[in-house]
Amino acid sequence: MQDDNKTWLYVLGGVVVLVVVYFLFKGGRPTIDPATQIPDYNATSGEWILWHKSLLAYGYSKQDANMVWLNAFNQYAKDLAIANDYTLRNYAQTQGMNVADYSVLSGAYDLSVNTGKGVSGFFGSLGTGFALGTVVFVLLITGALFLALRKA
Repeated sequence: MQDDNKTWLYVLGGVVVLVVVYFLFKGGRPTIDPATQIPDYNATSGEWILWHKSLLAYGYSKQDANMVWLNAFNQYAKDLAIANDYTLRNYAQTQGMNVADYSVLSGAYDLSVNTGKGVSGFFGSLGTGFALGTVVFVLLITGALFLALRKA
């Protein structure tokens, strides 16, 4: 008889634990407030974007998430080209935030990334053989000009 009572107590205790766990993790909400997990000084634009999304997923209103995010970003990363790039500024704009381009280097960084994408897209559309031939041709012309100028 006492064993039956213990069994029921174990079952009841298990049910209580399951109910508590269910309410703690209901909706997949993280248990740690992401506002306490600010990206570090070396974080990329992608990490800052993910952090903003985690603030929204945690339950912050869009207005509160934007305020927390902008305060942290302006304090830690607004002058860093790796964080303040076109992708981040475009995402911020879609979320109703205005992230100014404070860094001279971020403009150059954006230009180099976009130029690299354009060049690789151009050569990719032409084919590898043609691209390699074009590079070799440009190097030959440059070398010939260098030798001609050196003799003059």
